[in-house]
Amino acid sequence: MESVERCPACGASPLLSAGGLARCRACGLARAEEPCFSEPRYGGLDEREIYSLSKSRIITELVSDLSAFRPGGGRLLDVGCASGEIMKAAASAGWDCSGVEISPRLAAEASAAGFPVHAGRLETLRTPDSSFDAVAFYDVLSLVEDPRPLLARAFALLRPGGAVFIRELNAAFHLRALALSGLPPLRALGLRPGVVHNWNYTPAAMRAFLRSSGFEGIRLRNSRPTSGDPYATGGRLGAAAVGIFKSAFFAAARAAGVLSGGRVLAASAFAAAAFKPGGQR
Repeated sequence: MESVERCPACGASPLLSAGGLARCRACGLARAEEPCFSEPRYGGLDEREIYSLSKSRIITELVSDLSAFRPGGGRLLDVGCASGEIMKAAASAGWDCSGVEISPRLAAEASAAGFPVHAGRLETLRTPDSSFDAVAFYDVLSLVEDPRPLLARAFALLRPGGAVFIRELNAAFHLRALALSGLPPLRALGLRPGVVHNWNYTPAAMRAFLRSSGFEGIRLRNSRPTSGDPYATGGRLGAAAVGIFKSAFFAAARAAGVLSGGRVLAASAFAAAAFKPGGQR
């Protein structure tokens, strides 16, 4: 394996190249060596299922987190807002929502729903610093060129005491699942349980990125999976079997998290919250 630059998350060890990924042995971060930045194309899959229906419980949990953070609401910036599903749910809970979306088509859909949306990158958003109480990156940071400037910009846009809310796939789960998918029985069933993106975060890697960006009070927990099988990963088993497995595995992961005092995050995804110093929480 060829050694490249030191880990951009924890800095503790060099990234090592293997199987198309550059991986950190210390924090588990894995970065694709050939990233892809094109707009997602889902073929015959149902985008409404992908962006909305399958994520309804995930969005409900985020809105619950927002309400616990600021019961009276506040200003929310949803980065990678897609068609605006998070903003719709947060607005119903009293939040004043704005979005950022690089897809012109999806940005237009979110704008048509009544929200101010910047069609472009977060780095080009011309909004004064300290303008928002919360910034959300839900299933976004895995797809970008580099998460560090985005987290830095979010930190600047937050008011003192403001919070960033993040959801990402858990590389500790997905890289193992990807390896298992190569086994003959799973391959014969057409199963594709492991998902790999440009950036693949473990909880340790996410904590390191947030700390280096200036955030404090970092909290992570197991996050619910999407419902059903919106990305058609279940092969011959179908959506019903995938849904049953997801529910059972998440229940086990959540129990392990509770029993370990939050130290074990084994679910297929995790949610993180972190705070800008100052202000009141």
